[in-house]
Amino acid sequence: MTTEPQTAPAAPKPRELAFTPVIFLGDLLLRWTALGFWRLHLISTTWLWVIQLTGIPIILIIVCITRDTKIRRLHAIPAGVTVFPRDTPSSLTWMLVTGLIGLAQIYSATRVNTPWLRYLTIAIVTILYAMYVLILYVASVKSDREEPSENSLEIWHDANDRLIIRLETERASMAQRVDTYTLESALFGALAFSSFVTIVSSDKAKLKGVVELFRDLGDAIRSLITLSPADLLHVAAKFADENTFEATLLAAIAALTLMCSTFFLSVIICRVRFNDLIARADYCIRIASQFNAKEEEILNLTLGYGDATPAKFTERLNALKENIGEAMTFASESMTALTPIVRYMSFFRNLGVLTFLTILVTSAFWISPILALMFGGLSVIAFAYPTVDRWMRDRTVRHILQFLKGSRRLIQRVHGQSSAAEPENPV
Repeated sequence: MTTEPQTAPAAPKPRELAFTPVIFLGDLLLRWTALGFWRLHLISTTWLWVIQLTGIPIILIIVCITRDTKIRRLHAIPAGVTVFPRDTPSSLTWMLVTGLIGLAQIYSATRVNTPWLRYLTIAIVTILYAMYVLILYVASVKSDREEPSENSLEIWHDANDRLIIRLETERASMAQRVDTYTLESALFGALAFSSFVTIVSSDKAKLKGVVELFRDLGDAIRSLITLSPADLLHVAAKFADENTFEATLLAAIAALTLMCSTFFLSVIICRVRFNDLIARADYCIRIASQFNAKEEEILNLTLGYGDATPAKFTERLNALKENIGEAMTFASESMTALTPIVRYMSFFRNLGVLTFLTILVTSAFWISPILALMFGGLSVIAFAYPTVDRWMRDRTVRHILQFLKGSRRLIQRVHGQSSAAEPENPV
């Protein structure tokens, strides 16, 4: 007697949620606090290493476990399902910046005289710290409940109309955003690179000033990360030196213009891949729309037959339903593939705009430091206003959704009580 081989059960599909930088912010704040106490000689080097390597990781890992339990209970996620945040430019940037800052602090606090022993210690700590940062990244998911996007009680013929309209709207919105990003990148990138060529071709530009600028910037960043005020003041004094101020300013503007043109060029490069995917998504959405129109026509014909619908109409509706479902599946997959490209284009575009504003602020130092501060304040307001406005609007929308949800529950409760109070009809 032969027995058929039993197939192993499918592994549970991982759950992907939104990203939040709260865990990374907590890690950076705790590490800077410990480093500040060490700089003020309130704790010894030994205690600094103990806090950095054991104290802070233990605290944050406990917080991550607590948050994981809360998130699984809130979203009804089983224990065997993996939960991780969505990969976005913001999440990857937070992970990279946190890792680099932590490694720079570890390197600055290492006090080993033997070179090979110091490098071995740094290598071991780097590997352990990279694993720790990955744990923090996996735990950096939002605990907010996500509202369902579609109504599961809708019948098929209404649900596919809603999905097709949503896909068409997302496609048009993405195409418009990408066109705007491409036009901005072409204009600002060309303007920034022409400014770089003008500065380089002038007689005042010196390669020595660029080398000194990058060395001083590296010293300034390291001083900020390691909380070394004496080194930071020394670098600031070198920047304010009247003999080298003009060369330093020209080198800074030239470097910023080149970076700005590079960021905007990255946006244009991403556009090539976007065109390929948007064409496939448009094709699938058009097919789904055409089949959906044919389905509506046959549904209108079946209304006149009532329960005596001909079999050929039923077969045709089933075939159209299968074709519509397949087309919408491919269209949804294409739109999902487009989302990371648009995010990265937006990321590089924002970096380019921020660099361009930095060029304006740096150039304003030619006239007056007060004018540079005014330009900097206007730039901060320009970047902060959309964020504050989006936060306020999202908060208002959440209040409205909570009110509607409470009203719906109240109506359901009232209808349930009224139906329970009605006597049954006698047979």
